[in-house]
Amino acid sequence: MRKIILAVLCVLLGTTPMFGQLSNKVGTAGFQFLRIGVGARETALAESGTATAEGPTAIFWNAAGLAAGDRTEVQVFYNPWFASIKQTLMAVKVPITSDNAFGISVNILTMDDMEETTIDEPQGTGRRFTSGDLAVSLAYAHRISDRFTAGFAAKYVREYIWDMSADGWAFDVGMLYRYENLYLGMVLKDFGANKIMSGGQLESDQQIFEGWDTSPAVVSLVPKGIRLPVSFQFGAGYVVIENEYHRFRATANLAYYMDIGETENVGAEYTFLQDYSVRAGYKFNRDLLGLSFGVGVKTMLASTLLGVDFAAIEMADFGYRTQFSMNMSF
Repeated sequence: MRKIILAVLCVLLGTTPMFGQLSNKVGTAGFQFLRIGVGARETALAESGTATAEGPTAIFWNAAGLAAGDRTEVQVFYNPWFASIKQTLMAVKVPITSDNAFGISVNILTMDDMEETTIDEPQGTGRRFTSGDLAVSLAYAHRISDRFTAGFAAKYVREYIWDMSADGWAFDVGMLYRYENLYLGMVLKDFGANKIMSGGQLESDQQIFEGWDTSPAVVSLVPKGIRLPVSFQFGAGYVVIENEYHRFRATANLAYYMDIGETENVGAEYTFLQDYSVRAGYKFNRDLLGLSFGVGVKTMLASTLLGVDFAAIEMADFGYRTQFSMNMSF
């Protein structure tokens, strides 16, 4: 058991020097949709749930959280973001034994079709194209002891625009420590090899010698590798009050991103009678994001526990954006 704990800690902590060299390089990483939070409960808490995420959304935040609870859970999350961008997540958590759990999720980002414009036809050519992102994740969590849990997630990721795309694999590895009212968690997210864009738009016919009666040559562009938005995150949570009627938990998160540097998030959740929750959070060091808040309700339908969550996220000039989750546990 100690060897497993040390191995995970080495993977997580051994990467931190890398962030001191790569941080504050905005625009140097792709696949930015992997940073858009999922789950209305977690986003209402300003994405400060590295140590406290449970259920299907733990696949995204920290796979080690899958081991909490012994019920099969299904969650659907919908985020009508700004402009025409929409995000949908479908996730399932399945306990295998009392100490092991498995999860699968599909995270889709879509947007409306766009019209092609060129230098010669700046008003549009009449042709339209689409773009979007996809992440399909498989996760596994194992409870090492009554206090330690480790988790791992492998995800197939794809970005596409028109007939061009880049895809491959990304990985998360995380750990949780829970003792009485204290929750600690850390996770290395979205690490993997650089991805290469490919597609027909990289090739074009060019007339090398203007005015000569020669056949055009095919010119191919050689794209550079696209870095993943790697981050190392450390979170903490503490249950301040917990009794038959009331529960109040505070959360905090510190994250180091390879391209934008350090961010800090804090959140708080109050629950009445275990079924009615009010949440709020704040993100520091973010130009676009700040305050967030939300509510959640749970109820039993036969043997199924149904939960509905709502979140509102402040996005500067875009105003508040709303998000919704529905969770079924049986």
